[in-house]
Amino acid sequence: DHGVDTTEQLLNFTADRLWESSKEALAIGSQLGEKVILISTSTGGTMALALATAFPDKVFAMINMSPNIEINNPLAYMLNNPWGLQIARLNKGGNYQEIPYEAERKLYWNEKYRLESLVQLQEILEDKMTVDTFQKVTQPTLTLYYYKNEQEQDPTVKVSAMLVMHEALGTPKDLKIAKAIPTAGAHVMGSSLVSEDLESVQQAIEEFAVNQLKMKKIN
Repeated sequence: DHGVDTTEQLLNFTADRLWESSKEALAIGSQLGEKVILISTSTGGTMALALATAFPDKVFAMINMSPNIEINNPLAYMLNNPWGLQIARLNKGGNYQEIPYEAERKLYWNEKYRLESLVQLQEILEDKMTVDTFQKVTQPTLTLYYYKNEQEQDPTVKVSAMLVMHEALGTPKDLKIAKAIPTAGAHVMGSSLVSEDLESVQQAIEEFAVNQLKMKKIN
């Protein structure tokens, strides 16, 4: 549902549909090569961690940029509680989350989408982003996050939750890396449209690929 152009964007987005879509993507990737390395951003990281736990024989490694472990809003927990959707509608003054973007970003981002999707997102996070899930992950994992100081950090998802996740991973310590990109300046650090330091993101990924995954550079 995400990225599909409909009149009511993300109205039909559900936790179950996202999980099924994620499993389908992994199945396709498994047919394309010998090993699958999941590279993700935000809620893609949520699903990557869940897939690594559910299908350890199919996921070789993960590179997660700004993984969504917990929404960076102290009231997010209310979304999937009784009256959560109604409270969100009152807060937003309607049925939609609206975020104005520059013209170039409008080609790739949903500017306006249904609040029901946020309820489902919170349900996914509470169901799957648990210490029990993290402890079952044994694959090599790179976690990149935007953090410069308490005022300048990822505004969308909680950095503190990412670090808790990283520490809880069952991955051997020498195969799991959590690295701050203080100059990224944005949640979506892997996009040239948003990131203020794409080069540092690329360098961190390359170092992980060479040092932890033992991949060889191709010039």
